[in-house]
Amino acid sequence: MEKFRRGFFRINQMRFFPFTKNGWRKPLLLVALPLLSTGNPASGASADWNEKTIRDNLRLVAKWQAEHPKKRSPLHWACGAFYSGLAQYGLAVPEGPGLPLLRKVGEGQQWKTLKRHYHADDHAVGHAWMEMAMEDGNPAAAEKIRAVLDGVMNRPSSASLQFGTPGCQDRWSWSDALFMSPPVFVKLAAYTGNTRYLEFMDREYKLTCGYLFDRKEGLFFRDSRYFTIPAANGKKMFWSRGNGWVIAGLPLILQDMPADWPSRPFYVDLLKRLAAALKKCQSPDGSWHASLLDPEEPPLKEMSGTLFIMYGMLWGVNQGYLDADEYLPVIRRAWKAACDSVNAEGALGWVQPIADKPGHYSGEDTEAYGAGAYLMAGTELRKYVIGRSHPQKKTVTVTNPLNTFRPGETVSVPWPSGVSGNTAALRVFDVRHGRVIPHQLADTDEDGRKDTLFFQGNFRPGTVRDFWILNDSSLKAAPSADVCFSRAVPERLDDFAWENDVTAHRIYGPAVARPAPAGEGLVSSGTDVWSKYPGVPVINEFYKKGDYHRDHGSGLDMYNVGPGRGCGGIAAFRDGKPHVSGNWSSARTLYSTVRSRPPLKWVMRRGTWAAAYAWRRRGG
Repeated sequence: MEKFRRGFFRINQMRFFPFTKNGWRKPLLLVALPLLSTGNPASGASADWNEKTIRDNLRLVAKWQAEHPKKRSPLHWACGAFYSGLAQYGLAVPEGPGLPLLRKVGEGQQWKTLKRHYHADDHAVGHAWMEMAMEDGNPAAAEKIRAVLDGVMNRPSSASLQFGTPGCQDRWSWSDALFMSPPVFVKLAAYTGNTRYLEFMDREYKLTCGYLFDRKEGLFFRDSRYFTIPAANGKKMFWSRGNGWVIAGLPLILQDMPADWPSRPFYVDLLKRLAAALKKCQSPDGSWHASLLDPEEPPLKEMSGTLFIMYGMLWGVNQGYLDADEYLPVIRRAWKAACDSVNAEGALGWVQPIADKPGHYSGEDTEAYGAGAYLMAGTELRKYVIGRSHPQKKTVTVTNPLNTFRPGETVSVPWPSGVSGNTAALRVFDVRHGRVIPHQLADTDEDGRKDTLFFQGNFRPGTVRDFWILNDSSLKAAPSADVCFSRAVPERLDDFAWENDVTAHRIYGPAVARPAPAGEGLVSSGTDVWSKYPGVPVINEFYKKGDYHRDHGSGLDMYNVGPGRGCGGIAAFRDGKPHVSGNWSSARTLYSTVRSRPPLKWVMRRGTWAAAYAWRRRGG
């Protein structure tokens, strides 16, 4: 939770804005006003709307912030908000510094949270932890935040939402909390398939919304204290960052919420209402000042609120929830104000320090959550620019109808026979993450023509995902990781071996069936299994060394198959008895798939069966 600090800010010529009980008064000297919006270093971020410029800006801001942390716990909510932006940037630009930085800090902190298990602020790191759990297939990243939220649900707080009363911060009694905690519940529901997380989130969110949302103004009070505390001009006090937290949290909820979840329309409607109200509050300089209904309190642009608001609006435009013609001019002005606030080194200034209402700040003030908001807004803008610059793109929509998380699922799309052009320029763009992903065109029926497009993705329960098919070599092709590998091994008596990132297998060929010394006299259709360290390819290493029954640092063959079934093999049953086949006798590669080195998909023909049998066709 943000705490307010009183005081003054520095300007070039000691012109002061004195505090009142409720915030800032009008300036004593009007001549000071022009000085207050100047003095920040020259901008290092161009506001041009093109993909490379935006990508360069994101790297600049991410790198500066990562290299200039403040003296606080890496698990503090301010860092958590930075990690949220870092996760979105990293998923969009995997070759950038985002994902390595997240892995480093997550592993260094053992994917923990701080100790206030009911306090929403201490859930904020869970945004990034859950993204890394799903992106990397790393259950350790989800384990601790899951235990924390399970504890909250198992013993829910019944405290009042009235701020300042005992236990109020054990619930979402302030607007910031609607960014910090609810998205983590939704991501856990996506990861586990357990809708209990969604049900709890729904209930608590709607209670907070009903309490803090001013239906007349369409804005959120920061907390209940401000029901009666006005702004300096006598109007209601609505804090820009407080509302920014809410509108930025809504995309994080909606992007992982099942398309058919009953309360989904509630969150979409809230996004529309909040965006419409905030649009009216934008200042002529393109930013949202700290006090939404009193932009003179103080008369300064404020970047954290501005960028969180911009992100929520732009996500709404990209999803088709908000009208592009109406909101893009608002977004363009906001991005210009934001880029003008980034200095040549990448520091984002004009960020109000930790607070709970409008306060003091200057062009020299930076904070991790401000950089996080910049990364979120910029990543969403890059996605918009890529889509706009490819009007001929084709969209493939994929639905996961199951109530389970499906990582690494392969999608196959029929490829028209008449399609021509430079296939080297073909790109598949994952719209959710904003990145180019590996793909492959394959000839699956061996007629000499490419007929199927393959790509892969992680699909959360009940979600609908779009992928764009682009023809643009200016977008860097996605690196294809060697996750899967297979090959015939004639040098080891005709073995055939294959592996993925977690396990390896082999089956036996014709040469090993020959009597010694030419072979080993082994007749077996069993499948051998080799233990290995995740992500480490072992097949070529094992066969090169020839000593794979001992672990030399990457795994070993600890399974004695012989004539048995191993981890599985082919058999036909007759009269209740299994009859196994012999070794494989021939192999033919069909095609490789998107995450493999050729060959991966193959056809094997087995040798003679150990006993005669007959297939029987059954009716029905």
